[in-house]
Amino acid sequence: MPPRRPAPPPPSMQAYDDSANGSAFVPDEGGTTRARPVTRVPGAPAFLFKAHPLRWTVENGRLLPVLGKVKFIPGVGGCDADARTGKPRIGPARMEAEEGGWTIVPFDRIPDAHAAPGQAKSYLRTVDGRPDLVISIYDKVYPGSDRIECDLPRWYEFCDYLVSTGTIAPPSSHVLRNMLDRLRAHRDARAAKAITAPSVKAEVAQIEANIAVIEAELARRVEAPQAPAGGMAFNPEEAFHG
Repeated sequence: MPPRRPAPPPPSMQAYDDSANGSAFVPDEGGTTRARPVTRVPGAPAFLFKAHPLRWTVENGRLLPVLGKVKFIPGVGGCDADARTGKPRIGPARMEAEEGGWTIVPFDRIPDAHAAPGQAKSYLRTVDGRPDLVISIYDKVYPGSDRIECDLPRWYEFCDYLVSTGTIAPPSSHVLRNMLDRLRAHRDARAAKAITAPSVKAEVAQIEANIAVIEAELARRVEAPQAPAGGMAFNPEEAFHG
């Protein structure tokens, strides 16, 4: 009878959540082993976040920029391909976005605490087993699932960081007033609906809360009066009849 082999030492255990951030340990029980399933979220290319001065919203009591993406896809949004390597060239897409009034957010512009230990600072990350998928560090995906969730507390910190560091400018007062006008009109319309549909009252209350956020921000600002746009007197007879 062959000598009995000693059992292997147990693997070290470390705390982790169930999101697809790393590789799971699969013990060798003999025979075929099964790897941890990968996320079923559709593939997505690398990108850079972009911010526009007119794109802001209110969410959970916070003023937040509505960020867009400059995607590394040749033929999309001005991005083209390098003639020699075929790899995407983001430079033309960046110029096109900036000409449209967007501000490109550098990929390393994140709070120090948000960087993965021992890795370079970046708001992008890859996913184990999915070389075709690039997501932000604020997205959470799960093995065997096509679900994507946002880590809202850290996302809010990221947005606040972009403003506090001057990466993007806070919304102008005229942008806030436009938001306020739209929200008030929306509230009035939904409040009228709530008269016959009581279930709409909760929606009206949420709109009221968003209105209060913007009103508080406008009240907090102390701004110098803005002069109207300048110009010159216009004589139509001289302009059109010589």
